[in-house]
Amino acid sequence: MKPLSNKIDFKIFWSLISYKLIKRKLLPIQIEYALIIPKE
Repeated sequence: MKPLSNKIDFKIFWSLISYKLIKRKLLPIQIEYALIIPKE
């Protein structure tokens, strides 16, 4: 597997988590992390 594909999967994974958190409005801080982490 290419590391790049793992990176994309990770980004999608975070997108799903952040989407659920935004929908539930539970942890706005986690949403910020979801936006910051992919910048690596």
